[in-house]
Amino acid sequence: MSLFASEYIPLPPSQQRRSSVDIRGQSVNSDILVALLDRPGEMHALTARNTHFYTALKNYITETQGADAWLRFQEIVYAPREEIPDREWINAISAFLSHNPVFLSKFKESVGYEDDDDYHSEEDEDSSPLPSPRQSYYYYDDDDEGVVGKRRRSRQSSGGGGASRSSMMRPPPTYECLLALRDYPNIQARLPLMCPAYFRKARQLMSLAPSASRSNAVRRNSILEEVDVMDDSTGGDDEQRFNMCDQDSEGPYEHFCQVVCTTRQEQPDDEAWLDAIVESLDGWPQLLDDLEQIAMSLDAQDDDEQQQQGSPDAYI
Repeated sequence: MSLFASEYIPLPPSQQRRSSVDIRGQSVNSDILVALLDRPGEMHALTARNTHFYTALKNYITETQGADAWLRFQEIVYAPREEIPDREWINAISAFLSHNPVFLSKFKESVGYEDDDDYHSEEDEDSSPLPSPRQSYYYYDDDDEGVVGKRRRSRQSSGGGGASRSSMMRPPPTYECLLALRDYPNIQARLPLMCPAYFRKARQLMSLAPSASRSNAVRRNSILEEVDVMDDSTGGDDEQRFNMCDQDSEGPYEHFCQVVCTTRQEQPDDEAWLDAIVESLDGWPQLLDDLEQIAMSLDAQDDDEQQQQGSPDAYI
């Protein structure tokens, strides 16, 4: 035996370096497809943290499918996994939201559910060389908080005024915030009376024939600078000028009024409604931006009211 071997003294067990790392985990069954172990309990917690979203779900389902459908939806959402497995649970919820892919995608994202259908849809769209105009309005973006069904549309140049489209594709804007208008059907149906300054501006702009001339663009900008769309003060004469959205005229202003006041009860498809809104404001990008401000102001006001109310059981 060598000298080095005779002098070797092993370290005590407490000082020896461990060859493995202990990782605490919990095994889950293969039939668990959502990131909720205690599904009913965690759904109550999700409801409490996302009151605005579930309020919007309640309004949408009640308006489009009736109050009984909303009760059935709640029973399914809070059903235990032993009663309804995850796959059947998601399929049942999807049936209520099949006409609103934005809501459905948001719900799946909130419960941590992913299926192959979303990825196949993305691959199919990427592989299509010439999408139809209807298909080109929507795209899938994994970098945008997992939200699918984003609106995509090339906006007109501000100087073009509606006659021509830019030959270069611009970054696709999104208009989901406009859906907040549909969360408040009583306000949406009376929007010309609730926001008279905005509709007064819309009437003035749409009375100008769309043209590519720079003079019209300058004239539009001058009108925009004179009107504050968030100023709702108006006299009696102004209120009489802005009728409700049941006008039969085919002018651009009357058509826009009919579209923007169409509630989910009349048109359940949010995508079709968004498409019609953008089409009706084609050539008036400032009006579209101002309408987004109105929608976001409704969201902000509703959030303040919900913080004061507090109880999540009132929403779902």
